[in-house]
Amino acid sequence: MRLRASPAQSWLLTISALLLLLTVPIHAVQLDVTSDDSIKQVARDLAKGLRAYYKGDSPGNIPGNLPHPYYWWEAGALFGALIDYWFYTGDSTYNDIIIQAMMHQASPTCNFMPVNQTRSEGNDDQSFWAIAAMAA
Repeated sequence: MRLRASPAQSWLLTISALLLLLTVPIHAVQLDVTSDDSIKQVARDLAKGLRAYYKGDSPGNIPGNLPHPYYWWEAGALFGALIDYWFYTGDSTYNDIIIQAMMHQASPTCNFMPVNQTRSEGNDDQSFWAIAAMAA
């Protein structure tokens, strides 16, 4: 037996779904691609958003790691993005945390195989950190 909604119920479900979508906040950035200041402001806002994910510079946390559920390679990508941000904007706001994270995760042998990652680390994971290091 298949249950079917009446036409009135179908409309009610549709309207309910639309109203639910209207209550979800939408965030957009205003970007003028012809303005250096606008591009830098949007980049600054995005970098600030990335920084909010990182807690490795707080006491009790491991420099260079992101909190669960993020993987080690994603932290390498994050720091690579922050290095690119610095290069293109000249804003060195995040350079101290980048240096701390990169140096810690490079390991004593400078091969981006830190003891805290070797059980699950693959070459592809290591490459994100290596590319970030080359960009720096």
